[in-house]
Amino acid sequence: MKIRSAVLVVAVACLSSSLFATDPEVQPKPSLTQPAISPDGREIAFASGGDIWTVSSNGGDAHLLVSNPATESRPLYSPDGTKLAFISTRTGGGDIYVLTLATGQLQRITYGDTEEQLDAWSPDGQWIYFSSADDDIDYNTDVFRVSAEGGTPMAVSDEAYLAEFESAPSPDGQAVVMMAKGISDLQWWRDGHSHIDDTELWWKSLDPHGTYRVVLPDDAKHAWPMWSAKGNKIYYMSDKTGPENIWSVAATGGPEKQITHFTDGRVLWPTIGDHGKTIVFQRDLAIWKLSTATGKAEGVPIALRGSPSGAGVRHVTASNFDDMALSPDGKKLAVIAHGDVFVTTEKSGGEAIQITHTPQTEADLHWSPDSTKLIYTSMRSGASNIYEYDFDTDKETQLTHGTAQDENLAWDPDGKSIAYTRDQKEVHLLTLETGKDVVLAADTMWFPTLKFSPAGDWLAYTNYGYDGFRNIKVIPTKGGTARPVTFLANGESANQIAWAPDGKYLLFATAQRSEDFDMARVDLTLHVPQYQENEFYNLFKTPSEPMQPKPPAPAKSAPNGEPTTAP
Repeated sequence: MKIRSAVLVVAVACLSSSLFATDPEVQPKPSLTQPAISPDGREIAFASGGDIWTVSSNGGDAHLLVSNPATESRPLYSPDGTKLAFISTRTGGGDIYVLTLATGQLQRITYGDTEEQLDAWSPDGQWIYFSSADDDIDYNTDVFRVSAEGGTPMAVSDEAYLAEFESAPSPDGQAVVMMAKGISDLQWWRDGHSHIDDTELWWKSLDPHGTYRVVLPDDAKHAWPMWSAKGNKIYYMSDKTGPENIWSVAATGGPEKQITHFTDGRVLWPTIGDHGKTIVFQRDLAIWKLSTATGKAEGVPIALRGSPSGAGVRHVTASNFDDMALSPDGKKLAVIAHGDVFVTTEKSGGEAIQITHTPQTEADLHWSPDSTKLIYTSMRSGASNIYEYDFDTDKETQLTHGTAQDENLAWDPDGKSIAYTRDQKEVHLLTLETGKDVVLAADTMWFPTLKFSPAGDWLAYTNYGYDGFRNIKVIPTKGGTARPVTFLANGESANQIAWAPDGKYLLFATAQRSEDFDMARVDLTLHVPQYQENEFYNLFKTPSEPMQPKPPAPAKSAPNGEPTTAP
């Protein structure tokens, strides 16, 4: 229920924004995010529109510092204020770069396959701490540090099967604190509390044999730890009392103290600077600053002044795919990543071409038999409709409309029609050339599977009985009555169906609940019966002779002239 509530809140917020956009008195505001204050406290760097900007810590006109068609984010000043580290997607998923402010020299520092999370500089400016999911399982992040001049990253904390992230080295360089457990680093954007975001605050010695100590339990979403100048206190963000606020705790643990007392809005991406005197953070898409001495927080008035770089080639590195389809000719590969459809060559791979650009999700990829078209579903209208992309014309066509859920697609072997289910209650056949859409069967289905016979004259599908069992039915594609062909008392049948090349039988997997799956076969043509007496007489034939039933003995004449047979 919590996840559904969070989604509902987002949907309402988007609806409200679209309504307000029609009001001429409401002016759009830029998003100002991920601020960092310079060591001397005079300047704030932040991200907006995928670029890095700087502004006086008292506010005023902000000016572009780094602009690129790629996305730049998370700026952090070096301890001496001469350099700025940030994340850029200009070379793929997101690597760390360091800009020398006096000369404009830019150096790439990391070369990971996944997006790095820039955490902090070491107090002496020699190391950059970051979190990465490159080396752990299931996208769990570990903490690394790399020389500020570049080189091989070295693990600081790489516990398996859990995430460590958002690290901060102590002022004396002897220890590091970090967040651990939970997945709040992946979904920092979540508005509201969820148990999967609860995190612990760990302290770890940087000694080669250093040990861990839990400073805060996982009783809330804790994030972005920051050391005080003396190293005796740790500041962090927490939703311990509901709304997100800045808190503090002694470095050795103990009672927690709430610093800010916001009752609404969000506190994100806090960083500390100005010799520990000031914390800056994002709130309501604006930049705020907090005095650690007085606990007073106030917004920083900022006006953007500058012209960002124009749109260019956007590189997206994806390592998690929701669907994949190889074309029948074996030359093309289509995948879904980040909810969009990408295609590339099967042989050489390389950069893929993105053919959909929607905020909604695409799914269920299928190539046409001639490998020139793709069909898939999309939630663009709020419901699942079917779309076709023709590579000969580079054109996308919406095939179905309305509020019903059209899904579970299958191509006819001749490529002239597709089958699909509507609301898991009807099996449809759509002829592409004419647009004629007919209901082949009205049935009860639950996550159904559709599969055409090799000749395209029959369609097999899974139905869901009132008893909760899944079985297979077949129906002629030219119309007729659906016929059940399996009668198993299993609830996990036919998630995959395979026809024999000659169309005479079906193969499918079947199981009940948590049982192991068995492979089953159902024959669709009658067998010629084998009678026992024929099999017996065949035993007397040599292998070279045809196996035939033994004929009856020839008739003999009885003395009275009547025919008779041998016993």
